[in-house]
Amino acid sequence: MEQFVFYNSVKRDSKRQFNGSSFFILTFCIFVIALNIDLYSQNLYPIIDKKNKWGFIDIGGNEVIKPTFDSVKVFHENMCAVKIGERWGYIDTSGNIKIKPVYSRAYSFSDQLALVALDSMYGYVNKEGFFAIKPNFMDAISFNEGVASIMNKKGVKQFIDKSGKVIIDSIISFECDYGSNIGAYIAYYHSGLVKINYDFYNKSGIVHDFNRSFQMDGYNFFNGLTTYKKNGLLGYVDTNGKKKIKAQYLKVSKFIDGKAWVIDKKNEENILLLINRKNNSEFSHLLNNTFIDTVVALINLGNGYCFLVYNENAQQECIAIDSSGNQTKIEGFLNSFFFFYEDKVPHQWNNIGPLFLVINGFEWKYINILGEEVWKSPPAP
Repeated sequence: MEQFVFYNSVKRDSKRQFNGSSFFILTFCIFVIALNIDLYSQNLYPIIDKKNKWGFIDIGGNEVIKPTFDSVKVFHENMCAVKIGERWGYIDTSGNIKIKPVYSRAYSFSDQLALVALDSMYGYVNKEGFFAIKPNFMDAISFNEGVASIMNKKGVKQFIDKSGKVIIDSIISFECDYGSNIGAYIAYYHSGLVKINYDFYNKSGIVHDFNRSFQMDGYNFFNGLTTYKKNGLLGYVDTNGKKKIKAQYLKVSKFIDGKAWVIDKKNEENILLLINRKNNSEFSHLLNNTFIDTVVALINLGNGYCFLVYNENAQQECIAIDSSGNQTKIEGFLNSFFFFYEDKVPHQWNNIGPLFLVINGFEWKYINILGEEVWKSPPAP
């Protein structure tokens, strides 16, 4: 393992050691980018031109869809919500209009359905543009694993299946899963369970009785695992409440595609690891011991990428790392990640692939894991 050193530029001879700084927890912003990049199989990236029109480039920086739209979301399940004038519709990966722009709000496809709003009421459409569930809800979020939470016309929060049938009724309040206009009353199903207050429920509304001898640290299950804490260290537990990986790590990410990033301490050395579900290491890298005290979060992006978020001079900074040991600093990363935030969808914190957006004032650019510039916005007129 080689010494893990962070750079303040893309030049490999410009090294900087980090000293400890004041440690504070970033509660919301970190999670803007914390889901699987593998969901974006087509790897198309939003761009904006001089006329404030939106289009898309590919991973090589080539324009694939000409900037013609007034606003866009990101591609998911080979469809993307786009705004034309004052209304939203959907395009495919070739830029063809697949669903006409008739909605006042539109969100990315999830579970083959998209949440849309006609004026103030929410419903769900399929990829042919027909309503699978009519717009009868005051508020709602997207489907995940065949389940969505909604607020009916009486203001009652419920869970429904993809036929629109209520499967959990009259939820007074349940924990926030980082977003949505329903505020602190939203949650997504993951690995067959949803967290409501401090309990996990299955699709039949039955409470899972987990072992209370350890502290459940995770908000949701991913790949069938969530984190727990014991004696200040972190490990993983499965949906049956069985400890799968003992609490031994300083920092952990969630599992994506059967892999998670963790920080371990052995023989006074701090080590960044990529582990599988059997707790076998597939990658390891030494971390600077003085740097470790500044680490705020370790975020799994899937496909062998992670973000290491840390404090520097009372600001949140970020290093992107891959499983080959390549790394680059993402300057002003919070500004960039807010662009990709989309509430009401379970992949709302997604980074969209192995390119990383950097926003500096009015300048946009995409860089790769080596810090090389792939695309840059044209200068303002």
